[in-house]
Amino acid sequence: MNHYTYQLTHNDIQYIGVRSSECLPEDDTNYWGSSRHNPTDLREVGTKEILQTYPTREAAMRSEMLLHECLDIAANPQYWNRAKQTSTGFDMSGTTMSDETRAKVTGENHWAFGLTGENHYLTGTKRSEESKAKQSASISGELNQWYGHTGEAHPTFGTTYTKTPKQIAKTAGENHGMFNKHHSAESRAIMSKNSAMAGAEPWNHTCANIRSLATWSIALELWGYLVFRSDVEMSKRGFWADSARELGVNPTSTPWVNLYNRIRSGWNPNLDSDYLQWRHEYGTT
Repeated sequence: MNHYTYQLTHNDIQYIGVRSSECLPEDDTNYWGSSRHNPTDLREVGTKEILQTYPTREAAMRSEMLLHECLDIAANPQYWNRAKQTSTGFDMSGTTMSDETRAKVTGENHWAFGLTGENHYLTGTKRSEESKAKQSASISGELNQWYGHTGEAHPTFGTTYTKTPKQIAKTAGENHGMFNKHHSAESRAIMSKNSAMAGAEPWNHTCANIRSLATWSIALELWGYLVFRSDVEMSKRGFWADSARELGVNPTSTPWVNLYNRIRSGWNPNLDSDYLQWRHEYGTT
């Protein structure tokens, strides 16, 4: 059997469905859906587009369900579907799921739980560029549910999003995706090279905050302070933390660490014309 999702179009209104056939999808020209809401002249003036093919009927139905949910298909005037496909049947808009039923279809009981990598139901499938463009157009501009909802008209205007302790715990500590992992030197070099701020000096970063600028503004003082310190003294434990405190800087802050590492590598702010110009402008603002 061949399994696929399809889209029917009639006078700029669409219908998304799923189909399993013995012939290839492109040869399944006699099938135009089974909805009783199909226009009577659909075969004569409508079009049928194959969206995707799948290895199993289950995978095809899951994809159809995802499309129905994303497009809110039962309530979307762009489609003549009257209900959303679910894993067990059709879900009529306006119904309320009981707590018992919700528990049966969430977490480990959810049909997509654990389906990652090669086991994901979309693995091996590919959508055509035409299909992606049509779907994008169907929810863009005035067709988008949030069109025109800006400023005070937006439903979330004036609200502040705060993560719950449960949400924070999901990505904290050992649950974080990068826990106990480190980027390789090559990976860090690539990210640095591709950064939007690559090549910009730290005091000229558009994202530099007040504390960062204040730290870089004392580069001359730090350099002058270090001139009278020996290498042995600077290598002692706690030297840099004590130096930061003497200069009124947080010794654990990233700008401070970047500043003293740059000076230790040989940078002399007195000879850096760009820095001196910035320092002069910073001091007069």
